Amino acid sequence: MTRLRVPTVLAVCACWALAACSGDSSPAATDAARAATSFTASVDAQPEAACALLAPQTRQELEDSSGPCAQGIKDANLPSAGRVISVDVFGQDAMVRLEHDTLFLARFGSGWRVTAAGCTPQEQDRPFSCELKGA
Repeated sequence: MTRLRVPTVLAVCACWALAACSGDSSPAATDAARAATSFTASVDAQPEAACALLAPQTRQELEDSSGPCAQGIKDANLPSAGRVISVDVFGQDAMVRLEHDTLFLARFGSGWRVTAAGCTPQEQDRPFSCELKGA
């Protein structure tokens, strides 16, 4: 799968660099963490459930590049994420750092949805590189 950049990561990185954002313990952060862990727990065991937790553009991008969503999720070879390390919420977007992965989420009317997964930081001042992301 082609690695693509996450557009919202630029805003997240800028926030960290300029405002020294830190972990968030708000209800929004708790909900984002819950969505992230539900997604990571579903990737191998119930890929259809993981697909339901993807943002619409992310799901569309996955299906356009890999075929049916459930198969694309399996083929993405996402890391075994581990426990939540930190959650940062920036308006309608969130970044959830796990032991072995970083996920980006966006808040929709139906709740938090994963916009990118399998993300690793790049050099300083560069966006994350993500295995799975939307357009």
